[in-house]
Amino acid sequence: MLSKLTVRIALGFLLAVSTLTASVAPAQVRGDRADTQPATGFSVEGTVSSVNYPIVSGSAALVTLLEGLFTFDTKDARITTADGRAGTIADVRPGVRILAILATRSTGMPRAETIVVTSDTSTATFRANVESVDVAAMQFGLLGTRVTVTRETSFGGPDGRTQTLADLRVGDPVLVIAENRERVLTALRVLVLGRVPEPAAERLRGVVESIDTSLWRIKTASTTAATRSEEVVVTSATRIVGEPRVGDTVDVLGTRDSAGRLTAQIISKVTVAPPPAGMTRFEGTVTQLPSVRGGVWKIDDTTVVLAPGASTTPGIVVGDRVRATGMPLPDGFLAHRIEKI
Repeated sequence: MLSKLTVRIALGFLLAVSTLTASVAPAQVRGDRADTQPATGFSVEGTVSSVNYPIVSGSAALVTLLEGLFTFDTKDARITTADGRAGTIADVRPGVRILAILATRSTGMPRAETIVVTSDTSTATFRANVESVDVAAMQFGLLGTRVTVTRETSFGGPDGRTQTLADLRVGDPVLVIAENRERVLTALRVLVLGRVPEPAAERLRGVVESIDTSLWRIKTASTTAATRSEEVVVTSATRIVGEPRVGDTVDVLGTRDSAGRLTAQIISKVTVAPPPAGMTRFEGTVTQLPSVRGGVWKIDDTTVVLAPGASTTPGIVVGDRVRATGMPLPDGFLAHRIEKI
């Protein structure tokens, strides 16, 4: 039989490993919804307020903490007592302190997989992902429960950027120490356990090949003369500007997921003004840059020279896709402007 000291050492090791795992595990990207996949190993530690047995015989008991402010199901939970023996729900009684390891879930009441009876205290410790943030109401969502913050609530995290409620993001894995203040679940400390940077925005330009409700296909120019088709995911949050249709040129701003698919934040139709009278345009890939000012360019196989006073987009390099505006010459092209596209 294990001693109380042995159990407490084991529990401390379990919490340390759990916290360390959370600090290096990827957190979900911030968004407007709380349907991100939660981190594994959710837990809550606190003093039992009541144990409620359903009327239906054989149903699992519901355990509440902080005088009913947080409730979880004990169906199929493994219970261990403070002295290390296998316990029953009868060992989980009002006034005892417990550590409950919760099963991950997206909806419904939290369910305990393991319950360890420990000791007594007036606070509860939660480990889970932030489900919502309401700065105006000074609350955030956790395990389907609203948690209130006050001016005395302290915030922290390994990156040093979490100082207030406004710094929390939906999906952040957090460790929260809370107490019951006049029937309100109130956070004393909020610690962000880990966070991954938000994906960088990516831009592309191309011609629309097909339009579907949730997927557009866009033909884009690569850094060579070849082209490729890009599948772009469109959601209810995607902003469409200019009513683009199949055959139109569009600019896309979005982010890529782990599978490499681009989800569009904005799709904007590109309206190209006609060239000035007497001038023409052509597009291609820069294959040669002039070695001296006023030297010769190569765009695809066309020799291009700049007219006096011509303008170019700064930073053009070999491989860039460009549009040249000017006048054809017998052996090349006289450009009044070269712009990167």
